[in-house]
Formats: sequence, structure tokens, C-alpha cells
Amino acid sequence: MAAVLIVEDDLLMRRRFVRAVNEHPQLNLLGEAGCCRDARALLLQKPDLLLVDLGLPDGNGTSLIRQLKSIHPAAEAMVVSVFAEEEKVVGAIRSGASGYLLKDMLLEEIGDAMIDVLQGGSPISPSIARYILKAVGQSEGEQKSESGAQVMLTAREDRSAQPDCARISA
Repeated sequence: MAAVLIVEDDLLMRRRFVRAVNEHPQLNLLGEAGCCRDARALLLQKPDLLLVDLGLPDGNGTSLIRQLKSIHPAAEAMVVSVFAEEEKVVGAIRSGASGYLLKDMLLEEIGDAMIDVLQGGSPISPSIARYILKAVGQSEGEQKSESGAQVMLTAREDRSAQPDCARISA
């Protein structure tokens, strides 16, 4: 069974997530917290999955995702939030979240989404998917520089980026 840590400041919503974990035969509740301070102590128990809200009273859930990944790199993190702004979505994904769902999901969908993340999937609410596609979408042959400026590769640069198998010697 996968150990789940829930971090959600809204008590009614947290109870809903706890119920989703308790009702799923493949999940086990490791702990629950309503703020970053309490969650940091529970992260040391190395949960398999962190189910986290972004807007917490004493910080942001993305900091907990980064901390989890530094303590337990194989662990997964899934955001469940009311925030659907592009900046927050992309920030959470860049911090290491493997899924991003809005809180309007059905109870049984939450448990299934947790299992999906643990099995290598990336459940994402459909309205959130567009933000992610926009953030990473680029036309073929284009790259973005660190400043965000578009860079076109020449044919030679594009070929040099690909490994030359003929150069490998035994």
C-alpha cells in the first residue's frame, strides 16, 4: 500500500481527501497537515505520495514539493487546488508535481488519480492541460533561450545536437 501525506488547510476539503485515501484499497494515510510547518515534519517520514494544496496559510505547496523531492526523489506529488492560473500551474509542475487537479473532482476520482500518479501517470484537469501545453509548446526546430527569446537552429547546429553513433569506439 502506498503511503499518502495530505496537506490541505481547508478542514472540510482535507476530510474529503482523507476519506478518498481511506476508501481506496491501495492507499494508506501516512498523515495530514493544514500548513507547511506541520507538513515539513511529516515529509521526513518519506511518503510515497504528497497530495498538496498550493495556497497554505504559512507558505506555498510548491516549496513542500521541492522538499519532498530532495528528501525522497522517487516520491510523487500531486497538486489539488482551486488555483488555475498559468503561473501557478507551471510553477507546481516545474517544482516536481506529477499531476494537477482542481478540487471539483468526485471523491472516487481523487483516489484513482492518486493511483494513476503512483503508476507513472500524470492526471491533469482538462482546463489545466492547456496551460501546460502553452508553456511547453514550441514548433519543431525552435528552442527558447534562457531569456525566453526564440532561437532558430541552423541545419548544422541541429545535426550536431544529435549523437553520432559512428564516433563511438569499442
